[in-house]
Amino acid sequence: MKAGALPVGPRTGLTPLTTAGLGMVTVGAFPTDPIDPTDPRFVTTSGVIHAAAGILAFTCLALAGPLITRAIRKATDTATLNGLAFLPPAGYVIFWATGLLDSRLGGLFGSRSATGPGERLMVVTFVVWLIATALGIRRAMRQG
Repeated sequence: MKAGALPVGPRTGLTPLTTAGLGMVTVGAFPTDPIDPTDPRFVTTSGVIHAAAGILAFTCLALAGPLITRAIRKATDTATLNGLAFLPPAGYVIFWATGLLDSRLGGLFGSRSATGPGERLMVVTFVVWLIATALGIRRAMRQG
């Protein structure tokens, strides 16, 4: 890898990654609704902002993963990143699939949250991708 010479490709992934980060900061700043968020009697402005920012952040990170992984793989010739691009979108699909299954099957994951288990699995896939990508970049920078 040439010093300071990254192709234009990584910048495409940086926009959704930055948006995801800002969305997560917003999620942290606005607490979720403590009771059933699907019941309009218990929905607060803070809870709506929390949910909207979370959906935006998760969607953007799922989009950023393949874009950034592909660009880094091209720029660094790092074979260890092969196959990692699927992790963020896969986690995102798991999140939505568990929520849809839960709503169709009527409380499969408990009466309070339709997305809890799926959200946790999604976050695990995001964290695994982030760590593996950071380690791949670090390894490539040491080699070149």
